[in-house]
Amino acid sequence: NVTVDGTTKPETSEYFVVEAKKGQRLSVEVEGVRANSVRGVLGIDPYVGIMNMKRFLLASADDTPLLKQDCFVSCVIPEDGKYIVEVRDSAYQGNARFRAHIGTFPRPTVAYPAGGQAGTEVEFTMIGDPKGDYRFKTKLPAQPKDRFGYQLPGHRDPRGVFVEILKTPDSGQFSYFTINPGFARGGHYHNTMNEKILVVKGTAVIRLRHLLTGELVEIPTSGDRPEVVDTIPGWAHEVNNIGSDELVVMLWANEIYDPAHPDTIPSKV
Repeated sequence: NVTVDGTTKPETSEYFVVEAKKGQRLSVEVEGVRANSVRGVLGIDPYVGIMNMKRFLLASADDTPLLKQDCFVSCVIPEDGKYIVEVRDSAYQGNARFRAHIGTFPRPTVAYPAGGQAGTEVEFTMIGDPKGDYRFKTKLPAQPKDRFGYQLPGHRDPRGVFVEILKTPDSGQFSYFTINPGFARGGHYHNTMNEKILVVKGTAVIRLRHLLTGELVEIPTSGDRPEVVDTIPGWAHEVNNIGSDELVVMLWANEIYDPAHPDTIPSKV
C-alpha cells in the first residue's frame, strides 16, 4: 500500500504502474476536493481508472455517492502482471494537487448500520467491496475526540503576517493579513486578478495608481467604518497602516494564487 502526493497538469493524466497477483484486490482512492480543505490548496475534481497493460479498462470512477466529487475504485485482479492506474482531472484542467492511495486495502462503498451508541461495541456490515461483503466489530468511543479545527501556515516578515484561509475550485481565494504600524503591503499590480480589500481593525490608506495615466487615488478606511475597496487590473495598489495599532485586513481574490505562475508584478504606487 502506498500514498502518492502529486500535481496534475492541464490536458494530461498521471500514470502509476503496479504489480498484482490473480485474485488480489486493487483499490485506489483519490483525494482531490478534500485536498483543498485539508491542505489549504486547490484540489482537482478527480477521475481514476485501472487498466491492464493492453490499456483495457477494468474499473473506473469519477464521482461517488459517499465522497461526491472525490472518487475511489476497487477491482479483483484477473491475472498476474502489471496494471496501470490513471489519475487526472475529470475536465483535464489540472494545475492542482491530489493525493492517491493505491493498494490491496478493502474499500467498501457503505457501512451498515451508519453508527451506534457511544461507548458500545457494534458489528458493522461493510457492503460493496469487490471481494464481497464482510463484517467486523469495533467499540465506539465513549467521548467525542474529533478535531473541529486545523492549523494554517502563516507567512511572516517585518510587515506582519499573511494567511491563506480557503482556496475554492471556482470562487477564488480568501485570505487575511496584518500590517504593523508604519508599514505597507502591496506595491504591485495584476494582469487578470481582481481583489476585494476590507479593513477589519485599525486605520489605513489604500493607494491605487493607474499604470498608463499615472492617476493616483487615495482611499482612507478603518475597521470602525467597514468598507470594501476593489482592485482591478491596470492599477498598482498598496495598503498603508497609518495608525498606531496593528492593521488587520480581509482579502478576497477572484483567482487562486499560483506560486509557479504568479500574477503579481511589483510596481511603485
